[in-house]
Amino acid sequence: MNLKDKVIYVTGASLGIGYEIASELLKQDAKVVITARNKENLDKAKNTLSKISNNVQAHAFDISDENELKKSMNNVYDHFGKIDGLVNNAPSIHPGMIKDMSLSQWKTNFKANLEGAFLTTNYVLPKMMEQKSGSIVNISSVAGTKGISFISAYAAAKSALINFSKSCAIEAAPNVR
Repeated sequence: MNLKDKVIYVTGASLGIGYEIASELLKQDAKVVITARNKENLDKAKNTLSKISNNVQAHAFDISDENELKKSMNNVYDHFGKIDGLVNNAPSIHPGMIKDMSLSQWKTNFKANLEGAFLTTNYVLPKMMEQKSGSIVNISSVAGTKGISFISAYAAAKSALINFSKSCAIEAAPNVR
């Protein structure tokens, strides 16, 4: 796959899977925008990734903040004119037994793992459909395929993300994957 000059937006990219995805994309000559909540970690990631390629931008904000997300994505569209790929990876896991979990803790799992993916997809999908191309990758978890104790909210959010992804694929076909 030729990713030269493709613009890819990766959430939750300061560490772990998101960081590694960004690293591989840069090695394939993509232009990559990385996002994360923690500015310090994000700046470190950007500095390290810049050794692979200077085609990396970093935007620090909470993915569940719709206004900040729109500001970030508008900056990308203003700078590059497009987003060819979206990787929804922003994770949030707050373990605990259901009986001990507050509604606030439950919602926190859904904000990053599901709402963030909805907001980014909701914003970028119409533009991808208009340009008749694009790819959206939602990073889920095996926890989304079966019940796992002590991470019920995370598992529920990832299960919802799997089905959201399937619905999105049907709605966006045939030009957006």
